[in-house]
Amino acid sequence: MFYLNNDVIFRHSMQNNSFFFPASLALLIPIFSAYRLANFNIDSRQTDSFIGLPTPALAIFIAAIPHIDFNRFPMFTDMQLLTVLAVIMPILLVVEMPLFSLKFSKNESIYSRVNIFRISLILAAVVLFLLFEFAAIPFIVILYLILSLLNNIL
Repeated sequence: MFYLNNDVIFRHSMQNNSFFFPASLALLIPIFSAYRLANFNIDSRQTDSFIGLPTPALAIFIAAIPHIDFNRFPMFTDMQLLTVLAVIMPILLVVEMPLFSLKFSKNESIYSRVNIFRISLILAAVVLFLLFEFAAIPFIVILYLILSLLNNIL
């Protein structure tokens, strides 16, 4: 029954062209992920930080969306937002933007700027997850991007 319903929805969207183009943009995700993983394997600069959004971070971002209570967070049902995310998130995989990793170094002070951002992310992630459960995961990934940008600017 589930397969039949999906087939009917897919055929209807193909005839009306209402859903096909945004859905096909989602193909950017595995393409850019493959490129990012291939680049990560040969890039020696990514030992204590990442350049671009790590593929697992994008994977948990996407995997969390179906588990969200859409009554509580209706923005995740908006096709325009999902289309924008399907374009922006893969680009973040390959952009030359340093993002901190969660690896703590023995040589770094616990009060170093990057460690303060790491600890802030971990604490905020715990609080958000306790409050919103799986709905918090996309916001945690966005917070990770924001804190990494702040770390780069400061």
